[in-house]
Amino acid sequence: MTVSDARHAAQGSGHGFGDSVAAPHQAAPHQAAPHQAAPEQTAPEHVAPNPAATRASALGSFSESAVQETTAQETTAQETTAQDSVVQDSVVQETATQRSPALESPEHEEPTAAARPGHPRPSEPARAVAMVFGLTAALSLILVLFVGIAVNSGPHGVRLAVAGPPAAVQQITAGLAQAGGPDAFEVTVVSDESAARAALAERTADGAIVVGPNGPTVLTASAGSPAIAQALNVAAGELSGAPSAGSTVVDVVPVPQGDARGVGLGAGSFPMIIAGLVLGAAAALSLRGRWTVLVTVLGGAVATGLSFAGVLAWLGVTDGNYPAEASAITLAVATSGLVVAGLGRLMGIAGVGIGALLLVIVGNPLSGIATSPRLLPAPWGEFGQWLPTGAGGTLLRTAAYFPEASVAFPMWVLLGWAVLGAGAVLIGRHRGSSAPGSQSTTAGRHEVVTA
Repeated sequence: MTVSDARHAAQGSGHGFGDSVAAPHQAAPHQAAPHQAAPEQTAPEHVAPNPAATRASALGSFSESAVQETTAQETTAQETTAQDSVVQDSVVQETATQRSPALESPEHEEPTAAARPGHPRPSEPARAVAMVFGLTAALSLILVLFVGIAVNSGPHGVRLAVAGPPAAVQQITAGLAQAGGPDAFEVTVVSDESAARAALAERTADGAIVVGPNGPTVLTASAGSPAIAQALNVAAGELSGAPSAGSTVVDVVPVPQGDARGVGLGAGSFPMIIAGLVLGAAAALSLRGRWTVLVTVLGGAVATGLSFAGVLAWLGVTDGNYPAEASAITLAVATSGLVVAGLGRLMGIAGVGIGALLLVIVGNPLSGIATSPRLLPAPWGEFGQWLPTGAGGTLLRTAAYFPEASVAFPMWVLLGWAVLGAGAVLIGRHRGSSAPGSQSTTAGRHEVVTA
């Protein structure tokens, strides 16, 4: 018996009871006299269905079928979702473990200008010949630079302060021009020995000659240039006219006792150049954000300056002016690093090579750090001071040994290069060798996961 049949039965009995109550005066047809036999029971009359009951029954049947249909749909949806999850996981794993061949295949790369129609690529033997001739020409120019500077080195515009009677000053000036040539020395007449000493301390003079009652006195500053100080020591005997006796030589600004030959600062300047080169190249080729590159180069320069200044003081190359020395090294390293980083972000690895050429191959021999810019042939000595390497070496030597001297010129040169390098970093972009493939792979993986 179903729920619908039960509902029909209940409705049918209720309908008969209502009819019997509604007509109490009518006698039941089956009530007869006791002596009469009971009439034969007939089939009950068909009762018309109640409309409300019919609607309720239909509604119940529809609800049951709707519930069954909804349950079937949910089951199908869960199965579909599980299948999609399995497919999605397999695609993600395959993408993460294996790069798409389309990303690595050179066939999908954008053709260069040489590979486009109308621009045939030179054959490999032709490119090999061009490479050999190009490298030979470049290396020959470097050889000319190094050897030309070495064979033509000597006094070129060495600044001398001279004090004494006018006749003696004129005689000394003529003798210097005859010995070294008209361009070897720049003679400046000062009032007395105190003025000559002040010129040496302020680095406005590389040496001085003071003519007094007892003969000439040669004043040197070996901390500024040991080579010039040695040359003046040799010239002192010729000035006195008695080489055996010689003139009096006074070292006004000597080198520290821990570096008696004065070679420590020149030797320490080369690692300073390499530090800026390596720092700038590493930041440009491995970091993507422009501000990250700037902060890395500046932070690395500060750390290098503090470390290098401490090492130089520990080895006895410098003596006591640690803050100024650390600041000079920091600015020099930061400038070199920014120049290399800027060139690297503009031209990639080729820009790093140009930075190395500027700082090391060209800048180092023209800097005059080991000797003096005024012992290099003109105009290379002056030109080298406009490059980061030469300006950095001059700034460090001045800060370490000449606290009274001005550092305006080398500072402005370094700041100018630093601004150019920082601007190149900001307008350039990351050109690391793995950047294109990494970006494409990541983008493809993101598209698969979110599809």
